[in-house]
Amino acid sequence: MALFCGSEDGPLRSFVTNDVRVVAARTPIARGAGSRWRLARLAADHFARYPVDVVWVPGNYHWPIIPALNRIKASVRPKVVVQVSAALQKPQRGRLRQIGFNARMRYLLRGAEEVVTLAPSAKGEAHWILRHGRVAHIPLPALEASAPPPQPIPEGPPVILGAGRLVPEKGFASLIAAFARVGNEQARLVIAGDGPERQNLLDLAGSLGVASRLSMPGYVRNIRPLLDQARLFVLSSDYEGYAAVLVEALEAGRPIVCTSCTPATLDLLRSDQAGRVVPVRDVPALATAIEAMLAAPAPDPRQLAAIASPFRIDGIARQYLALFDNVCGREDRRPHRAGWEFAWPRRTAQVELRS
Repeated sequence: MALFCGSEDGPLRSFVTNDVRVVAARTPIARGAGSRWRLARLAADHFARYPVDVVWVPGNYHWPIIPALNRIKASVRPKVVVQVSAALQKPQRGRLRQIGFNARMRYLLRGAEEVVTLAPSAKGEAHWILRHGRVAHIPLPALEASAPPPQPIPEGPPVILGAGRLVPEKGFASLIAAFARVGNEQARLVIAGDGPERQNLLDLAGSLGVASRLSMPGYVRNIRPLLDQARLFVLSSDYEGYAAVLVEALEAGRPIVCTSCTPATLDLLRSDQAGRVVPVRDVPALATAIEAMLAAPAPDPRQLAAIASPFRIDGIARQYLALFDNVCGREDRRPHRAGWEFAWPRRTAQVELRS
């Protein structure tokens, strides 16, 4: 088993177990302009010299790697399984940009043996854009195989939790502005994460008179303890892929207020008890939804945790292994080589094309 990457540095490196071989570029490739094309050339060279049956490409960002893999000579070229990790249809693109996106997706993914979507709704969209039926849906492997049961929602002044990198697209300025409108003056807001917007957000909280009720503890490796203390989780982003943090919040038994930034809301927030969805950057709507969730009776944490159960990594691993078996068993199967090489975002990592 191997993990092919542009650099060994990164926040998930410690999750890679000792039985996984890490293959990295001799000169590290930092994510940036042109990094995917450099990584693509290295990946094609590596898999041409050390053939495998299947390469898994984990997400939209790395789609440009696939054409380079297609150029490997047929006798050793691996089959490619590629993930759709972000929304395929975005209203903010507009009609012409969406047409361009669809054409680019068809070009980049034309050599993929199978396409995997994280959201059921995306399966139909991918089928329509790609004009073929080699599309499967497998849930996001967001949760460990076992986790502590959800804790009761704590009594006392409610804690509202947000988490993410402190950058403009995460919408924390909107969250703070919405929090300032919430009528419950006992409520506290906790934003876990670090980034360049930290001081701007603190200044905004001060100008809105809520600095004394805002806590920003910085980067937190595991937000479960914070979720256990929270009454409500809020995702205020402008855009997201399939937001794993929503699954984590539900696993902890916490309801959610979320902007319409991710296709995950269609799967996860189907009832008012689980959460509410508001338009992106609509501060009054965000404040109204937070107030409504705080005023509503606390939901049963066990019912919310049950929504997250399909996202456990052990069951999803079996689905991927079955898919790879199926891909390798198709009529154009090449001679058996080194088995599968693929990656999970957490502990079960084998091969990931990333920079």
